Amino acid sequence: DKVVNAYKRRNIYSLCEETKERMLDDDINLPVLLNSMQDSLLGMSLADSDTGKVYKMGDRLADRLNERANAPKDVKGYKVGWNQYDKYTQGYQAGELTVFCAPSKTGKSAILMNHAMSLSVGSGINVLYISTEMTDEEMEERLASCISGVPYTEISNGMFARDTEHGLANDKIKRLVEANELIKKAPFYHIYMPDFTTEKVTALAKQKNLRGECDVLVFDYIKLPPSDVNGLQSAQEYQRLGYMTTCLKDLAGILSIPVISAYQSNADESVLNGQKPGQSFIGGSK
Repeated sequence: DKVVNAYKRRNIYSLCEETKERMLDDDINLPVLLNSMQDSLLGMSLADSDTGKVYKMGDRLADRLNERANAPKDVKGYKVGWNQYDKYTQGYQAGELTVFCAPSKTGKSAILMNHAMSLSVGSGINVLYISTEMTDEEMEERLASCISGVPYTEISNGMFARDTEHGLANDKIKRLVEANELIKKAPFYHIYMPDFTTEKVTALAKQKNLRGECDVLVFDYIKLPPSDVNGLQSAQEYQRLGYMTTCLKDLAGILSIPVISAYQSNADESVLNGQKPGQSFIGGSK
């Protein structure tokens, strides 16, 4: 234990010395430096976990089976309330990456938001939602619309405060007040990240997970980042997208949480026309 602790202290000391040297550079990019420091420190914290230890098959199987036999569940993971989907997938489980793939403008973000809402507002599960296109304000108002039943357009333009074909003003206001209370109590954490990188996503997810604020990660959605992925500038588009998907899958395993995302397919619904989707269906992006 003393040797291990000395090793960890040496690593922290080395990080501090390295940071001190980098701070002497007048052209240092502070956000990049802070992200690098945070990632390094979080990596040291996660190193204390059991990740990577060799396990002898059979050592804990009997205990695990007995535990499940004493408390059987029809769905192992987190439920979203769609019974057929929950039973087919066995819920969202730790270490798994689930990707919804569909053509443009077919409701991918709506599915991600509804599942995140069901998990957090409905079940009290800590959800971190990273959006590359939806602002905090838009997400909040769309959540309020889903919970209250008041149309999103009326929430965004203020017509909820008037009697319309969608209901009386007093009733709509009452439902929105109740929805707001539910949203405030829910462990739903959202960040608008149009300038995302795999490094930023990983660092934020690790930070929130250590704070107990990320039991499920939702990333909306898989696409090429605004800037080139380090070392992959010359790679094909599908290879770079594959790298990002792999990073999300690895993150699910490292943090032992479910990760949910979406991806835009190449073909629209009319092209499929009963045909079974192949590699070309999800092999690139628009």
